[in-house]
Amino acid sequence: MSFRFAAIQFSKGAANELKARLEKREERRRMQTPRMKEVCASVTLSPEQEAAIDRLYLENYGQKIPYTWHKLYTAFTGNFDVNYLPELLYISEFERFENLWPFYCDALCDKNLLPILASAGEVRFPVTVVSRTRGMLRDGQFRPLDSAAACALLENAGELFCKPAVDSSSGRGCFAARLENGVDTLSGMTAEELVARLGSDFVIQKKLICHESIRKIYSGSVNTFRMVSYRWKDDILFFPTVMRMGRAGRCVDNGHAGGIFTAVEEDGRLHSQAFTDQCEKFDRHPDTGTVFEGYQIPLYPKVKAAARRMHELVPQLGVVSWDFTLDQDGEPTLIEMNTAGGSLWLQEMAWGRSPFGDNTAEVLRWLRLMKNTKYADRVKYAFGKGV
Repeated sequence: MSFRFAAIQFSKGAANELKARLEKREERRRMQTPRMKEVCASVTLSPEQEAAIDRLYLENYGQKIPYTWHKLYTAFTGNFDVNYLPELLYISEFERFENLWPFYCDALCDKNLLPILASAGEVRFPVTVVSRTRGMLRDGQFRPLDSAAACALLENAGELFCKPAVDSSSGRGCFAARLENGVDTLSGMTAEELVARLGSDFVIQKKLICHESIRKIYSGSVNTFRMVSYRWKDDILFFPTVMRMGRAGRCVDNGHAGGIFTAVEEDGRLHSQAFTDQCEKFDRHPDTGTVFEGYQIPLYPKVKAAARRMHELVPQLGVVSWDFTLDQDGEPTLIEMNTAGGSLWLQEMAWGRSPFGDNTAEVLRWLRLMKNTKYADRVKYAFGKGV
């Protein structure tokens, strides 16, 4: 490794250390909101449960943790799991240590790179009409365009979905459009105004039609499977899958944007309840009345295989949060690849158990090892090595 490369890495690492402290501060602040305090107060842990949490974390992580997150996750399904990992430790430690080279995260978070990666993995991706990357307008084949040509492509493009190419977490900045005769009939904006609104980095895609098994639940949004894959020792492992669904006329399915979510079994069966991130509970979709218990999406196993293939293309990353759906032909279709700022609260809330299961103690020992290892030496223990 050259000195310059090592210096860049160290600088990025120092920045990430600061970011981790800020992430922890923000997570603690979030847990002090009135609704989160109310949800946590609805659960009382027994002395035996508190002792089990203390023992697990002291023996493996080296310090106690607040019981707050165990109470929060227990409130959703009613299931207590000593192995719950607090969100407090996920982004700030697990994700950060898994993705030791943060410049890969910075590059691969750009949604205008996703079609190239998806093509390499022979995985479907929504059709791009116009995109802009660092100010350069391009068509769906990545050919440069001037503004007039871009607007001409959009003039009668029909139903579209528009989103920032960088950082659209929780659906921020995403919206639907319908272009007819150069005007968006949903907002009244012209094609020129639409392009200007989206800024210097965006993608405008043809509206994706989900498979009927997904569309039947709610057709107003592209409902996605949130799949988290992570490298551990010599394998790629997965958190239990969660399905996210829009509601109330919203075109996005994100939990922080009003969507609901439920657990998905390996055979595509949904669990009996869906939730909001505020602990509202539903046994059927509030808009369509579709009952969750017993509902099955039989093509789901194809989606998991596609997610594994995608992570095999980017082994530089230790952990990735994927958003997949099934298109109208029943083929897995990649929607987004989230390389930083992921979470495990969705899985723990929906499943009522830790995503790491019986491996939680080993994961905690690894976090302890990485925290106590100098930044330059952490690569020796990447992806769970050393424990």
